[in-house]
Amino acid sequence: MHTLDLEQKNATSDADINDISIREKYIVITKDADFVESFLLQDKPYKLLLVVTGNIKNAELEKIISQNIEQIAFLFEQHRYIELSRTGIIVHQ
Repeated sequence: MHTLDLEQKNATSDADINDISIREKYIVITKDADFVESFLLQDKPYKLLLVVTGNIKNAELEKIISQNIEQIAFLFEQHRYIELSRTGIIVHQ
């Protein structure tokens, strides 16, 4: 689900996104460091994939995700906070 699918679209607050994530057991995929702070301080969202690729074209981001999707899915079976960069994946405990 994309924020554009939510009632308030991109104006949906981080707190509301976190609540939806907890309720629906969704993984939040973001470049926004505010979600890292929320995860570390409030244990929200349910699970977090932080994308730290810098500014890249959508096609390049899609390629990075598709090349790593199986490993990401596997890691999320055991972990709640994962970071994806251009060069690899970091699992945060």
